Amino acid sequence: MKTKKMQWAVLSLLIVLGTVANTIAERNIYTKVLLKASFTWAVEQNGALVNTDTYDFGAIPLAQPVMATFIVTNTGNSPLILSQVQASCGCTVTEYTQTPIAPGKTGKVTAVYNAAYTGMFHKSITVTTNAVEESTKTLYIKGEVRNQ
Repeated sequence: MKTKKMQWAVLSLLIVLGTVANTIAERNIYTKVLLKASFTWAVEQNGALVNTDTYDFGAIPLAQPVMATFIVTNTGNSPLILSQVQASCGCTVTEYTQTPIAPGKTGKVTAVYNAAYTGMFHKSITVTTNAVEESTKTLYIKGEVRNQ
């Protein structure tokens, strides 16, 4: 969000400077810079939408791996790259789409949880992308591990 606000501030400043420029040459310079900045930022708009932030397994058996799949949709207009996916503990193994996700297309983040202890659990998975608005997204898996 900060990036987008900063971009709007820079664009606004360029517009103001262009309107108060003393000469046509100065106005032309500001106009060129404004157009280039606007085009560059418009092209670089990536976005990621995840189908859910939390996957609730409910009750699961001890020592039997369970899998959650999160669907990631590219809401931007350039390829979305999932650069890193990191689980909060060694009991969760992750896999994710390694190739760029085209605009409007989907990718996956998969988490396999293998419980070593009974009781409630709540684990996080941090996804790092090249999205402009929110480059880091935290997903969660939760549930209750029971003896069989």
